[in-house]
Amino acid sequence: MKIFKKVSLAACLFLWINVSKAQDFTLDSLSEMGYTALWALESPSELKTEKPEIIEIYIQSLHLALHTILTGDVNELLSYEDQYDLLENLINRKGDRADLIFVRSEMLLHYAFVQLKFESELRAGWAIRKSYRLAKQGQNDYPEYVPLHKTMAIHHIIMGSVPKKYDWIMSILGLEGNTDRGLVQLHDFSTTTSILSNEAKVLFALINAYLQYDQPIVTDDLNLPKSPLSSLAKVLIHL
Repeated sequence: MKIFKKVSLAACLFLWINVSKAQDFTLDSLSEMGYTALWALESPSELKTEKPEIIEIYIQSLHLALHTILTGDVNELLSYEDQYDLLENLINRKGDRADLIFVRSEMLLHYAFVQLKFESELRAGWAIRKSYRLAKQGQNDYPEYVPLHKTMAIHHIIMGSVPKKYDWIMSILGLEGNTDRGLVQLHDFSTTTSILSNEAKVLFALINAYLQYDQPIVTDDLNLPKSPLSSLAKVLIHL
């Protein structure tokens, strides 16, 4: 399970590097501030409006998860779980569309990675399963929605990292994955002209480094924006 945790944490930290360019998402002044604070590794603040935009909910979820993981504080975990419930209620009121399914699936991954950090593997497993099924159904219903394709690639990598002795559990839960397949999908995606291609490049580099595949990644070639979060990504890749 060690590799599974490493890959999960890596995915949590850098799953959506270019969220500001994600399909169908635009940043207003509030979400821009939240996104900038996330990159600067600042402590997350509360949402500024009672009816936030979808992108604001997504950024807040990612920011809270990242902060909780990096602090490693149990008190922060309790606060995170309360705030996650609030965000989940907000997103569930908005109906069912491709972008909403994408954000719900991603929020569940954020939740799972936080639980893995604090060794709550059962909670993490439940959230990953729910995220997987949601993303898979969303991909079937909205095959042209690119972010969901990328989400499934990440799930392939995560599921493929589970040791073979747990295959029977994966089968019972209806989960499947292949790390090599996920990496190929992610790499292929990173070479396209998609607005999410830079994000895929970072993910591929980070996961590739953790799994020690192929040749070492040259972090200077990633062209990340200058920020504390970018520096952290490069450090993790080198380590």
